Amino acid sequence: MGEPLSLESAPPKAGRPKAATPVAAAVCGAVGVRLRAFVAIACWLLIQLLAPHTLAPSTAWGEVTGQELCFPEPITSSSNPRAIALEIDPTWYAEHGYRPISFRFEVATPAAKDQPLLVRADVYSSRVRNLERPTLVVERRFTLPAGESELSGQLLAPQIDDWNVLRCSARLGEGDTARRIEGFASLPQLGSQTASPLRLLRPSFRGGETLSQAEVEKVVRARRRMVSHELVLCSWSDDWKQYSSADAVVVSLDELRRLPDADSAALKALLRWTAAGGDLWIERVGGKLETLEEIAVLIDADDWRQRALRSTEEVDPESPGWAWLTNAQSDDDPDDGDSDSSADKPDPDASEPLRESDEGLGDSDDSLRSDRDDRDLDRKETTRGWFVARSYGLGRVLAFQDAYSLRQADRRRDQNSMPREFFFEGAWSKRHGLTPPRPSREFSNLLIPGVGLAPVMEFQGLITLFVLVIGPLNYWLLMRRHRLSLLVLTVPACALLVTLGFFAYAMLGDGFGNRARVRSVTLIDQTGPRAGEAVCWSRLSMYCGLTPQGGLRMPSDTVVYPISPISSDWLQEGVAEQTRVMRWADVEEGASESQEIDGSQHLSQGWISGRSPVQYLTIAARQTDKRLRFAEEESGMSVRNGLGAPLTLLYARDEAGQWHRTSGVAADGVARLEPADLINDSSEFRDLVIANDPLYPPGLDGQGGTVFSNRKRLSAAEVLLVNSAYNQLIAVVSGRTGGGALDLPPRSYVAVTNQAVESRFGLEDVEEIGSFHLVVGRW
Repeated sequence: MGEPLSLESAPPKAGRPKAATPVAAAVCGAVGVRLRAFVAIACWLLIQLLAPHTLAPSTAWGEVTGQELCFPEPITSSSNPRAIALEIDPTWYAEHGYRPISFRFEVATPAAKDQPLLVRADVYSSRVRNLERPTLVVERRFTLPAGESELSGQLLAPQIDDWNVLRCSARLGEGDTARRIEGFASLPQLGSQTASPLRLLRPSFRGGETLSQAEVEKVVRARRRMVSHELVLCSWSDDWKQYSSADAVVVSLDELRRLPDADSAALKALLRWTAAGGDLWIERVGGKLETLEEIAVLIDADDWRQRALRSTEEVDPESPGWAWLTNAQSDDDPDDGDSDSSADKPDPDASEPLRESDEGLGDSDDSLRSDRDDRDLDRKETTRGWFVARSYGLGRVLAFQDAYSLRQADRRRDQNSMPREFFFEGAWSKRHGLTPPRPSREFSNLLIPGVGLAPVMEFQGLITLFVLVIGPLNYWLLMRRHRLSLLVLTVPACALLVTLGFFAYAMLGDGFGNRARVRSVTLIDQTGPRAGEAVCWSRLSMYCGLTPQGGLRMPSDTVVYPISPISSDWLQEGVAEQTRVMRWADVEEGASESQEIDGSQHLSQGWISGRSPVQYLTIAARQTDKRLRFAEEESGMSVRNGLGAPLTLLYARDEAGQWHRTSGVAADGVARLEPADLINDSSEFRDLVIANDPLYPPGLDGQGGTVFSNRKRLSAAEVLLVNSAYNQLIAVVSGRTGGGALDLPPRSYVAVTNQAVESRFGLEDVEEIGSFHLVVGRW
């Protein structure tokens, strides 16, 4: 008999090569095919990584010339040989906020009539596995007037993911006669270092014919690391969202004086951004008290404030509303004896010149230097003579006597003595409480109660009952009737029936409507120079039974930032893996003028999907007509609720400083207020705030782990939503930061409601569940 057939190789006999068996040959052939397929796939992936522009071979790569990105070889349509050209300037900070993309479109022959121009930006990220799919698409429609051959404009795009490659395209006209041009470019990553510096913007009146948004880039270093990164803009903006990427905006007092007459819309936008949480730095103020009073008039501010002073702040008695930073360290502080403070060590960079770009600003070079001796600063106990600060809505205004200097603050390592951390409190990630696209470990603490989570205990009970019925009970009943052969029918029939029951229970339990849970803070100024101005921070937790057909429509005065979960596999299927599409106004084909919403953000795709919990942080700064109307009479105070939502609780302080309270005020209703006992009522208010704190439901924890996934967790974000600007205001007003609750000036009020006041959902017919809205205002 021959040797037995085996897949294991045996040593051949000497002098006689052993013939391969058919099975071994087949196995070797299969392995070879798989190996060749693997090599082919690996080569294809390598090509995609090294040459992403090959994904669209019909487009051209842009050429960077200075700050501008040009497509020097226009793409000519075969149906219309007239050439068109497109230039863009994407220069901006690489993270956070809404990024402006300036463009200039030019056609060789002026149009005989008005023609629509559609400008589109596709953003590609190396973080996404599929490099053929853009992570973000932004579109906006413009009109090229008749007789004009050139049009300049700007796109605002949210930086919700890493920006590595940008494709810009333009389409002039409609239908088959439309002319198109597009191109790719790699983006510069400004300010994206690991140790993120402060990102500063300095608008100017330089203007000019160039397309560049940022004319000069400056970098300041101290202690061998970057302290600040500054972009000097060529113009001012009348849209506050353009400043949304910055940690602070720097202006000189002279420029601030020019703004009301030169560009009142730009001043309004700057102040709205500041009230929405930004830091406005005003330098070269000088040491005169009259100057601070002048600044208060220029920025429409007075001595009213929305929060109590901190222990490290001291009011300037000669300038109401302004305060300087003090050394709040006590004598018995255990860190007081730390003799190893870096303030006592020689600074290795003390003699190092400030590093800047080769392009200077002429006589404004000293804007990054200070004329004071650092050693004199070390001996001071306050920042008086350096800068003073004041609150402005949710933001801050800092007035520097000379030019601002962060090198001095960086040399102070003592956290209780003029800390550099004071400046970094205004950093984007810290005041927002998140860093897109990194996930948030707090995603699970604001889920909608009873929505989006499987009833685990109920399902376990039903499954146990199903096993008992379909197994022993079914077998016993059929055996008694001598019908065991029917098991092949009863078992699948029962399984199908129970499966359909589970599916129906899940569908009907979560419903088909739109639900939301919101935690928001709204500041309303009802009197004074900024009467009617409102700022609203909202954390939206939304769940839709069915995917909204038209997506979300958010107002133009609102910025939207997604909040992602850490264990994102079960929540982000169908959302994060899709391309997010944003259309400014309405750029759908065939849309009528009556359907267009001027400047609105149409989040048409990838922002929300059916049966998937999603969350967003939205910030709005707008004019509003919502208010509370108080009337002081001899018998007491009364109020008419014009906020458009029923009030759960209301506290109001009259001009004499006495607090009054009421509860259960209907929308557009009238109620009388009773004198309040500040001690007892402040405890009631604090308990109400605590009862509405975000909490993790059973089965989820603060690290992002869930009962639905045992996969390896992603790294958590270092910043927390609980430390964001609006949550800090809630904590301060409720007295949870060490101060007293309801510590607000006369003619102030605090209202609590469970329905939205200024929050926007982007959808109609949204049911709010478990929401908490805090309204702070003055009347």
